[in-house]
Amino acid sequence: MVSEYWNAVSVTYETAPTGSCERKHALPAGQYRIDVPVYASPEDALAKTGARIATQTFTLPVAGDTLPVALGVSP
Repeated sequence: MVSEYWNAVSVTYETAPTGSCERKHALPAGQYRIDVPVYASPEDALAKTGARIATQTFTLPVAGDTLPVALGVSP
């Protein structure tokens, strides 16, 4: 099991006098989907080849702020 932090926001960039400004906006409640590439070997991951995709559909907000994604199987 691996825990990965994800912030449920969309990010926009705006031009500012000193460069650019990053603005984060909370995603609205609703249905979303995450697709996670799963590789058979570290070499495949480095080459980004031969991945299968583990898919999880979920609704925000997520209870307990935790979303388990099963990487062993995908619907």
